[in-house]
Amino acid sequence: VLGETLVSAGNTAGVVVELSGDITPVLWPMLHVDTGEAGTYEFGTVEGADGPVVVDGQVATFPITVGTPAMRVPDQIVIGSDATMDMTPNPSLTATQVLSEGAGWLVVHADGGGQPGAVIGFTAVEAGTNWNVVVELDPEGVTPVLYPMLHVDTGEMGAYEFGQVEGADGPVMVDGSVLTFPINAAPSITYEGSLDGNTLTVSNAVIDVAGWLVIHADNDGTPGAVIGYAPLVPGANHDVTVTLDEAGMTETVFPMLHYDTGELGAYEFGQVEGADGPVVVNGNVVTGPLTPMSMME
Repeated sequence: VLGETLVSAGNTAGVVVELSGDITPVLWPMLHVDTGEAGTYEFGTVEGADGPVVVDGQVATFPITVGTPAMRVPDQIVIGSDATMDMTPNPSLTATQVLSEGAGWLVVHADGGGQPGAVIGFTAVEAGTNWNVVVELDPEGVTPVLYPMLHVDTGEMGAYEFGQVEGADGPVMVDGSVLTFPINAAPSITYEGSLDGNTLTVSNAVIDVAGWLVIHADNDGTPGAVIGYAPLVPGANHDVTVTLDEAGMTETVFPMLHYDTGELGAYEFGQVEGADGPVVVNGNVVTGPLTPMSMME
């Protein structure tokens, strides 16, 4: 219980309740009777006092959404690399959490040159918090970067009509902006991390099959010598730690994704012909510069 206030018999409008404690995005207002000491809320402290109101066998309560609309959609494997793309014939995207003020839609857009492009999938969401929302996608339209977007359902309920019926099912706006953002939907690296001595921690690497996060030294703005590597499991790998060769360390490094295609668990690129090659997405090796934040002693 986060708060309570006294109501009179009959209709009471504009009821204000002061809340305290951990306020969740969905709250449950509930009517109680005042059967103990009049004017004192005693439910749970005095036996039999101030119990919930029951109508037709049901407690008089319902959920209301009080939080700002939001989505949690992590980087994830929707399609593979250039070498493995055929392994994902039925792509889908999963939002771990969607908070909607009312009935609506989670819509997924392809990348349109750094902004939301064509719609490649959508699914309905309910008012309140929706967990693990899966959107089936058009396999012909999936791009390495996708844009999930929250829409309202204001036309025919249960029919997605944005762009077909004027004024229907528009995007949700938060602080004057459409609620959308890009996510990596193919093998990728988040180029953020920290350095503690010769231990580099990279915040996130996503790969579709077992592989390696290989760290290259900086060679005039391009990947140079390999100074460390660590294994990756399929899916998202968070806070990947790599021990670096101190003699070869540079201020900026180049993390690079490789597959594990030779002897499993043994990094063999450059030693065994054809083994453990770099991951390529849209013709580009998955790599980029990272200048890690040094950890204070």
